[in-house]
Amino acid sequence: MRHFGLSEASAATIRRAHAVHPVTAVQSEYSLWTRDPEPEVLPTCAELGIGFVPFSPLGKGSSTDTCEPQLGSGANRRRTNGYGCCGWPGRLYGVGFMS
Repeated sequence: MRHFGLSEASAATIRRAHAVHPVTAVQSEYSLWTRDPEPEVLPTCAELGIGFVPFSPLGKGSSTDTCEPQLGSGANRRRTNGYGCCGWPGRLYGVGFMS
């Protein structure tokens, strides 16, 4: 295997994997709404020379008023500010503001 990448990996996982075989790229959700990779994953990728591929940089269609979150009752994203009961109406307000 010449190249491989990781998806939604923590900084610790990236370091462990890179110690075994050089990681080529890491893919994680990264958008205006989800900035989770910034504090640890992005600096780790930069330090180790690993490419970062943002997943859903435009927020999975949430920059339009045609998208509704399709989340089951146990979905982890329901507990985050961006997708929970308080976050989604704020996104739609932002869409109206941008229109």
